[in-house]
Amino acid sequence: MIQIKTLKQRWFIRILFAITIIPLLLLNIRKDQDWGDDNSQYIHQAKNIVEGIPQFETGYIYNNHYPILGPSAYTIGFPLILSPVYEIFGNNILAFNYYLSLLVCLIVLLFILWTTQILAPWKSLLLILIFVYNPWLLRFKSEINSEIPFTLILLWVFYLFEKQKNSKSISLSISLLMGLLISIRPIGFVVPLSLFILMVYKSFYKKDATKKQLLHLGIFTPLLSFFVFFLLNYLMFPLDSGVHLENQIRTQLFSFDLSMAYQHLILYYDVLSLFIQTNANSSFSLIGTIGVKIFMITFLIGLILKIRKSFDLADLVWITYLIVLLFYNYANAGFRFLMPIAPILFLYAGLGFNKLATLIPYRRLMIPVIIGSAFLLIKPEWENIHYKETVLQEGPMIYDAQFMFGFIKSNTTHEDRILFNKPRALSLYTSRSGFANLPNESQTNFKEQLIKYNIHYLLQYSELYNPALDEFLSTNTKNVTLVQTKGGLNLYKIINYK
Repeated sequence: MIQIKTLKQRWFIRILFAITIIPLLLLNIRKDQDWGDDNSQYIHQAKNIVEGIPQFETGYIYNNHYPILGPSAYTIGFPLILSPVYEIFGNNILAFNYYLSLLVCLIVLLFILWTTQILAPWKSLLLILIFVYNPWLLRFKSEINSEIPFTLILLWVFYLFEKQKNSKSISLSISLLMGLLISIRPIGFVVPLSLFILMVYKSFYKKDATKKQLLHLGIFTPLLSFFVFFLLNYLMFPLDSGVHLENQIRTQLFSFDLSMAYQHLILYYDVLSLFIQTNANSSFSLIGTIGVKIFMITFLIGLILKIRKSFDLADLVWITYLIVLLFYNYANAGFRFLMPIAPILFLYAGLGFNKLATLIPYRRLMIPVIIGSAFLLIKPEWENIHYKETVLQEGPMIYDAQFMFGFIKSNTTHEDRILFNKPRALSLYTSRSGFANLPNESQTNFKEQLIKYNIHYLLQYSELYNPALDEFLSTNTKNVTLVQTKGGLNLYKIINYK
């Protein structure tokens, strides 16, 4: 472990940490959300926790023909993490923003605590600051998505494992965190799986783990984490009997297709490159292009150095995590899906650069060069990031949407079902049941679903793509009646399904 030699050095690191994370609590704080819709379901499930309502009673009607939109109820982890904020502030987007910004600060802290085993604290701090101050992440933290708490808990597991990896007993703390991790995002199952594989490897191949360690840390600890997951999601906060685990992890969205996996690998390489470049169209794009090459080289060097020195839990987790991503049909989330393992990739790059730096003359000049280059890359994007955003972005908080939601709440019954592109946002803000069709489906399927799910109203919005709905409205003028219009929003009542 890297030791901090003097009391002055310790206090310097602490003060530097405090100064550098304060802006994270203040930058890009918003009072609104976009039309992402996932955030509305997370908030609604947090509301249900606070009010003692079952998780599946959000009003969202799950469409088997449109599984990519989202499951009928998310696993409980992220709503549980959001519930204290909802308890105190209600559906206050500003409060959720500050809360998630605080979690990003804790990511910085846990990364430093975890990596001080192999890097000097100031180097760990510099690495993670380059990551968290990337404009993409500064924008992303204003959205209510589960990747931030997932990344935080994952780093916490790594930190505890480093402290307890020689333990000969069951780790209750790691089990609890892994159970919570799976409950935040089901892909978290790769962590207990990786822990089991690692301990088998250490016990039978490396011969540096006892059979007792394998039994307790490699078998019982992962099994206990799955029990924690079951306890949280099926006993404490039970799902509807019709909502199966398959619906949670949406296994129908996985394909064992090697060609697709290769395409996804190329795609994620491009996504990571763009994250490092920040803005390929800026005046300093050449710096970004060079930076990507340096990052990839140092990443490979660092990966080899790390695995040769010690093959640990994080080394296996990012590999298994990436394999799952490659065979997941949906790959259009950009950097979101890579975010949880990005700190590991940055650690490898830091280790690789640390090794290369020993071969470079005047290496003390490299730190200001790195900081200066990073600043030049992110400065153009930072100019679009403010302390508080006062202009509402396109989403459920704009005036027209709030007006329409208010009208629906006042002029429809609780039994009414409404078709809308963003059914979970509609359900949160109107307390009505929302349903979404596959936008490009045929008119035959569209009409069948209207009847099957007993839809009473159709909400059309010019800013949201839905050609199936548009065609139905244009060819069935005698079967619907316009009830209310506001801006680009039009609410129709179905008077005849024919």
